[in-house]
Amino acid sequence: MPSWDTDVDTHFEAFVQAWTGAGQAIADGCHVRPRQAFLTEATMQLVWARKGLRLYIRQEETELRRRLQLVGFACWRLFVNGHVASEAARAKATDWLRDIYISIARAWSYLGQACTSLRAAVKRDRNHYLERLSKDVTLADISRPKQLFQRVRKAFPKAASARRSNFTALPAVELEDGTLAATNEARAQRWRDHFSEQESGQPVTTEEYRLALAQKDRKGGHESLQLDMSVLPSLLSLEGAILGLKRAKAAGPDGITAELLKVAPASAARHLLSLHLKSIMSVREPIEYKGGSLVTLAKRAAAAFGCNRHRSILISGVTGKILHKGLRTAVTPALLRVCPDLHGGVKPGIGVDTISLAVKSFQKLATAQGKLPAIVFYDVRAAYYQVLRECLTGDELDDKVLLRFFHRLGVPDSAFAELASQLSKIAVLPECGCSPHLVALIREVFTGTWFRMDRHVPLVATAAGVRPGDPLADVMFAVSFSAYARSVQTAIDAEGLQTTLPPSRLTPPWEVTAGSLVLGPASWADDFAAMHEASTPQMLVQRVTKVTSLYLTHATANGIQLSFAVDKTAAVLPPKVCFATEAGVCAGETGPFLPVLDSITGATQHLPVVQAYKHLGAIVTSTQTVGPEIHYRHSQATWTLRPLRGALFGNPSIPIATRRHLLQSLVASKFTFGSSTIEFMTTGNERLWARLYVSLFRALQPKGAQRKPHSYAVLQTARACTPPLALAKSRGGLLLRLIERGPEALRHLLFTQWETAPNKSWLGQLAADIQHVVLYCPGVKTIAEAPCPVRALLEAMTEDRTWWRRQIQAAIRQCLADLDTWVQQSSPAAPVRHEPSPNPEGDKPFGCPFCNVKFPLRKHLGVHLARSHGMLAPARLFMPTPVCTVCLRYFHTLPRVQRHLRGSKTCLLRASHLLSPMSLVDIKTAEAEDGGRLRKLRHGNWQVYSAAPPALSVYGPAQPTRSELRDWLAEDAPLSLLVDPPHDPSFLEWIRAEASVTTQDAGRLFVCRVHPPPCDRFAVGRFLCHGPTCP
Repeated sequence: MPSWDTDVDTHFEAFVQAWTGAGQAIADGCHVRPRQAFLTEATMQLVWARKGLRLYIRQEETELRRRLQLVGFACWRLFVNGHVASEAARAKATDWLRDIYISIARAWSYLGQACTSLRAAVKRDRNHYLERLSKDVTLADISRPKQLFQRVRKAFPKAASARRSNFTALPAVELEDGTLAATNEARAQRWRDHFSEQESGQPVTTEEYRLALAQKDRKGGHESLQLDMSVLPSLLSLEGAILGLKRAKAAGPDGITAELLKVAPASAARHLLSLHLKSIMSVREPIEYKGGSLVTLAKRAAAAFGCNRHRSILISGVTGKILHKGLRTAVTPALLRVCPDLHGGVKPGIGVDTISLAVKSFQKLATAQGKLPAIVFYDVRAAYYQVLRECLTGDELDDKVLLRFFHRLGVPDSAFAELASQLSKIAVLPECGCSPHLVALIREVFTGTWFRMDRHVPLVATAAGVRPGDPLADVMFAVSFSAYARSVQTAIDAEGLQTTLPPSRLTPPWEVTAGSLVLGPASWADDFAAMHEASTPQMLVQRVTKVTSLYLTHATANGIQLSFAVDKTAAVLPPKVCFATEAGVCAGETGPFLPVLDSITGATQHLPVVQAYKHLGAIVTSTQTVGPEIHYRHSQATWTLRPLRGALFGNPSIPIATRRHLLQSLVASKFTFGSSTIEFMTTGNERLWARLYVSLFRALQPKGAQRKPHSYAVLQTARACTPPLALAKSRGGLLLRLIERGPEALRHLLFTQWETAPNKSWLGQLAADIQHVVLYCPGVKTIAEAPCPVRALLEAMTEDRTWWRRQIQAAIRQCLADLDTWVQQSSPAAPVRHEPSPNPEGDKPFGCPFCNVKFPLRKHLGVHLARSHGMLAPARLFMPTPVCTVCLRYFHTLPRVQRHLRGSKTCLLRASHLLSPMSLVDIKTAEAEDGGRLRKLRHGNWQVYSAAPPALSVYGPAQPTRSELRDWLAEDAPLSLLVDPPHDPSFLEWIRAEASVTTQDAGRLFVCRVHPPPCDRFAVGRFLCHGPTCP
């Protein structure tokens, strides 16, 4: 190791030379890894043998062609000269050709044997690899499904990729004049200019950079600082950081990789300790730590060639990331003291599901209280590049950087001096409680930063932003965002526009702050949402407009730029407000919007009003329906399932235990745990989720299966619990995190929601979970029989954190045992007779008029008539457009006017007299557009969702029937009106009979006669058969 008085840059250079030399000495360059990593050495021997046989066959076939050419040439010469080959020559030629034919035939035989043996060996190695992988899968692997999916895909490299992976962004880029860059240098220069503009950088030479850095060092001076012992690294922390490095990651400019340091982590920690101690105590880090190579990433694979559709990632040195990770650990406690309660991304135990649950719970709480909720989602353009470094450390502002920010934001010249004066007073890190030594270290990290485009030499010195890809980036942005949120919240409180949650009427089973709670923005990194409520549409629009204006104005004052678009900064308002133009919602070419004024620039931005918004993986809708989110969660799971369905999950040659374990880890867990925040408001949504949940496990059945298995058989084969238990397990895990980690605002929000609407709240769903678990675990009966089961469960989990999880696991084990019993009883080898119903006809009162089939519910009869006899519902026969010609109202979509006819018997009967029924072709043509939209929604395209606008009146006279027209015209009626068109009396009778009957589905409380449930628990629970004949 270099001496203590060696400069940090020289010290780092010696460290890099020593470790790269050691790495080259131990590198095994002659070992060739197989493309399929799961293949063993014995299988690779077969691969090389097959390759050698193929090479041998090619050589022998070349030799065969050569010998045939020689024999042919000899025969031609003999023919030209008029001679004939001797017997000895003919025998020699025959033996000569026979030898080569035998050699080729023998080689082909060996090749066939080698291919057969190789296929068997590959299948055996793949099964062993998957079996070992399924045994090694833990909860940590399930929490990182992307890495687990990549490990499974290694066993099937030829499997078709998912739909979204079929596109690859082209390396082209548009220049400022709109043309494409013609050369690599022009393309690199365009990227360099773009990212230089984002980070307020300028191209410099090596000498210019050295002089500029030396000038900043002299300007900073050598102030005396008190040493902060909490910032100093230790051998233990450095060795832990080295062992925690991820493998297979790109190396920085120094060429040091995580694999190299992990060869000898203890030695690497000792060497880095002296270097990092020297850097921290001298407040100077190596120049290589200050920058790296920039790599462009397309935000979407099908993105255009514009620079704004790409983002950059900084590839810096591994050792520099270790130092910055230590500084990140030192800054985090100060951040936790000042950041908003609903700020995720930095706090441990708070994930994206926590933040999305807070937003959706607020919507339902405001609705339950009789108020109108509004959610405004904000998106910061190039968020990590919008941070002014001087505002973090309190240094003197750079006028050039400040002018660039103000020019980009459109700030008028008259406001420059005042804004610069206000920004110069900001010092976020010292205000958070960071020590002067730590602040000086952060200042040193941001001094003299630079980047190069990957594989290019020109250097760019930067002066703004927090460098995405660096371990300090998210923490520094969170510190800056916390200051921004505090300033906005102060302004909102001054205007009296804050959102306040009332205090709980009951005492929660956890510690709470007394009194009401001011609800701040719910944020994750640079995505945040503001929640508002009001009593009337006009008041809600005014509140949203004023608060959004405050957010926009303070963003401009802090050098932050908000981007407004339907998928960026947008508002989700209730339908009662969205379609009320008198409330202040403006109609634009691209949709409704709210005008928002920036008080600094004087510009007015259009805040889009949307019906649905994707927020942190969850779908927030204006009507609070969960159907789009259920379909979206299912589509995410099928994206993982689709490329491996036939190759892995439905492949009978792979053991079923391996297939079902990987299916549950990769696919089912994503769907189940992702749905833990869903609040099922209707039984229909629960049935939809249960049906999609079971459909995932049908992938274990081969594609050529003749008969669709029963749902119980599907779950038994997959060793999966019923849907209610799966939801109870996912909700139980989230509840445990909320109790242990918080945040307090979300716990208060959920508890208040449960107090307001116990049966329509997230905590209220726990009561149904308790009722279902008690069917399997009698020990839960004490909770179920308590005066308040939900409160009793919360108190039990407060005393014993894992009690509820243990009860759910026990219920799942009993459920699997019941499924095994049902499969044994339902198998042909062991038939079980069930007692017939005392009145089988009474159980099925609805009979088909065309055949002798009967059904227990009227809707089952309707499905049978449509599928078997082509008799569609009467409401679908008369209206080809969304206009009801009877009551003269426009319903916007065809399904809505059909629902209107089903509910309005008067309109349906009169429509049968006014209009002729449409044919099946006409019905399909009329319903094609709405059916296509519904199919897209079922495939996860939540963007097509739209709330139902209010029905509009259609101007015009009501259409009379022929009899009414004859009575009105009397003797003036034309002859064509005197004769009624031919009609089918039975058809009109069927219409009248259907219109006069109104039935209500009392729920699926019947027991399937074809497939009885495994036990009474399945009959009284929420997961029953899906019809009288079972799917």
